[in-house]
Amino acid sequence: NTFYNCDALGLVDLPSSLVSIGKYALSTCDNLDVAVWPSKLETLSSYSFASTALTNGNLPSSLRNVYNNAFGGCTLLEEVTLPEGIERINDEVFYNTSLNKINLPNTLKHIGNYAFAKCDFEDFSVPEGVLTVGGYVFNECDELTSVTLPESLESMGEGLFADCNVLTSVKLPSSLTFLPQYTFRGCASLTSCAIPDGIKIIGSSAFSDCDQL
Repeated sequence: NTFYNCDALGLVDLPSSLVSIGKYALSTCDNLDVAVWPSKLETLSSYSFASTALTNGNLPSSLRNVYNNAFGGCTLLEEVTLPEGIERINDEVFYNTSLNKINLPNTLKHIGNYAFAKCDFEDFSVPEGVLTVGGYVFNECDELTSVTLPESLESMGEGLFADCNVLTSVKLPSSLTFLPQYTFRGCASLTSCAIPDGIKIIGSSAFSDCDQL
């Protein structure tokens, strides 16, 4: 809570020696729109920059851990680059932002629940090498029309695309064996979906309220 709710703070220039930013450190600093990232930074803790006015997140190459809701509620945040070495995007890291462009590392293995929910992506490609994608990752992404999932994917959580109103195209990988409940619930613009031969179970309400199917 170091600078929690410091409304007048507009710029933070953190020392290069800093390796970790703690929970809620700069959360709800409503006018914070510029951060000079420490060159040795390894960890962004939960809610560390939540609900700030940051617009761009070109994070340092040293970063390895980004925890829950680190940038949640940053409604002006549009573009982020995550460095190589990051293996996990935790729950709600970019929840309810204006994110429409993200560069993901080849080292990424796991994407947590609601990680990109309520973002502004028009299309999204999950990189090859990702093994798990959590629940409701793209929930209520109202601009999202197309998604590609990798052949490396082993499992995904429920409601992955729930209430993506303009989603028309999704490529499901042949590696999947289970389509969880609510996967496409409320995808009112979805007109077709090719279900891979390897799918053995389709969960309840997986396609409920898909008005064009």
